[in-house]
Amino acid sequence: MSAAPPAPAQASGHDGGVEPAADRRVAISGFVDHHTHLLAAAAGTPFPWQGTTVRAFHEQVRRDGATPMDVPEPAIGESLQERARRLYQGLAIAAAGGLVEVTEMGMRHWWYLDALASLGETPLPARVRIYLASGLAEQSVSAEFGARRADCGPWVRLEGVKFYADGWLGPRTCAMWRKFDDEDSDGILFQDSSTLARRIGPFAATGSCRRTRCGCRPSTSTRSRFAAASQRRSAKPHAPRASRRPAARRWPCHSPRP
Repeated sequence: MSAAPPAPAQASGHDGGVEPAADRRVAISGFVDHHTHLLAAAAGTPFPWQGTTVRAFHEQVRRDGATPMDVPEPAIGESLQERARRLYQGLAIAAAGGLVEVTEMGMRHWWYLDALASLGETPLPARVRIYLASGLAEQSVSAEFGARRADCGPWVRLEGVKFYADGWLGPRTCAMWRKFDDEDSDGILFQDSSTLARRIGPFAATGSCRRTRCGCRPSTSTRSRFAAASQRRSAKPHAPRASRRPAARRWPCHSPRP
């Protein structure tokens, strides 16, 4: 979003007092969103927890020894052309709301890029930044990842990889230092700091790991491992604290950005 700078104050010609200059119009070019699932929603992709609850889904994922970003996306039977139409329509709706750029966090299948690429030279209604789900990124060989990243076209950027360490605030699955006041649970930690750092390492080494959700309990050691893996380029998260309020949790941890 851009806006004209405020008008400077001007001195009055009568008594030397200061009065504001005439009002100026403010030009706004558009808004940028940094975390959406717009492409998945536009495609009609069901949420991984469809038919159950987020909490039950998180608990099952933990029992499976995985994270939500490792769960694959269900297959879609529509043609690539129809999928591309849906994605374009979704971006058009976002653009009508004033967005000029969206960030798809946790893309679970390559067909999204294929569908956008199938539109050819057609300008998209809004720019698209994409972070792959960790499961898809780890299943892809580095050559494919690099080729995909280099050939997204002028409207799409493959930015990096999204990892999960813990759950969400609402269903009480975020990892806390101590138990919530309103239930006998301290949340869910999908992977410890050593495991998370080991998985992040190969992507951080190439500048591909840009954002992660990092749990409260392991954050101190995770920060040090992030720093080592990314050559000390990671941004330090807020120090974790547990509040007396039942919904209290930590802020997200952001790992290396260019």
